[in-house]
Amino acid sequence: MENIPSRKNKFAKSNGVALLLVTFIIALVTILIVNLSYSTMITSQQNANFTRATQSEYLLKSMESLAIVLLNNDTNNYDAKYVDLTSSLADAQAIFASSQDVSSFIQIPLPGVKASMQIVPCNAFLNFSNLDRDIKRQQILTTLFEYLNLENIEGEDTSSILPNSNFTNEQLVTNIADFLDSDDEGCSTCIAQGIENQIHDDNVKKLWKGGIITNLSTLYTIPRFNMNRVNAIAPYFCINTIANQREYNININYVSGDLLNIFAEYATKYQSANIDVNEILSRQSSDDPFKSPNDVMTFFSQLGVEVHKIFPNNFFTTTSNYWEVIASVTIGNSTSRVRSIIQKGVTRRNQNPNDPQSNQNASSKNGAKVIDRELIF
Repeated sequence: MENIPSRKNKFAKSNGVALLLVTFIIALVTILIVNLSYSTMITSQQNANFTRATQSEYLLKSMESLAIVLLNNDTNNYDAKYVDLTSSLADAQAIFASSQDVSSFIQIPLPGVKASMQIVPCNAFLNFSNLDRDIKRQQILTTLFEYLNLENIEGEDTSSILPNSNFTNEQLVTNIADFLDSDDEGCSTCIAQGIENQIHDDNVKKLWKGGIITNLSTLYTIPRFNMNRVNAIAPYFCINTIANQREYNININYVSGDLLNIFAEYATKYQSANIDVNEILSRQSSDDPFKSPNDVMTFFSQLGVEVHKIFPNNFFTTTSNYWEVIASVTIGNSTSRVRSIIQKGVTRRNQNPNDPQSNQNASSKNGAKVIDRELIF
């Protein structure tokens, strides 16, 4: 006789299928809820990050605007670290000669926000202008590289050009000068033997014929430079193509003690001259800063130093037309930075505020402006 399934077995199987179906539905719903929650969280984080980035960008640009206001209102004929607290309030940008916390000053209406700013002239630092044409500049740069022990800083050579070339400090300086000169021969006016005539790749030779250093990353294309060496020299340079083409001497009122020591070592080694760095630093911080190139020459003469014979032509100046603004904003655990180059208004100097015919209005029309900006989020 054929076995016929009982009602009880049918009922049990039906319940089992229903239970599996319910379990599957619950699992599916759970997965959808988790995915939706995760997606919502990611979207929320992205929105929060976008909001913080936008807030940071506006705050950074606000500090740029503050720097422009300070530079536009400086009406004397020199730029110093000393703020004139009389009614003219000249050189007010000197308040930010070192990085200053401005969080409370600008009263940011956001909780837990920190902001800082520094304003320094580009010509308080070195650049590579005229390096290929001036042996004294090469000697100064060599002294810096020796101070940093650059030739012994290890790292992978980022250039594939002449990988077996030597890498003394003199050669590193010469390689830069050779890159900058206008011909395709090895530099004959450099502190070491030029290497450009050893380059045979036509595309590379085009880059080296009158090369331009637009930023320190350009050094990665020059033999024997690597990331560690570039990072080591970075604090001593301000590189901007426009600024460096037009202004390449050193503002003695702003130059750091480190660089002054480099200049003193250069003078001792190559020119057999002694320079008292402390005397210069003392003058920088006084209420009588250097006010003109003649003032600088008189100062050095009193120290028994013929500065015009020891240093490159017109090496020291007292004015700065290009300024570097370094600002930072921290919101929560996110920090954003900006590095901007500001060109100072060209009509600001030699103006008489009591003369109605003086070019006061032109100063506001042709005031300071941002010519380069690098935002880092």
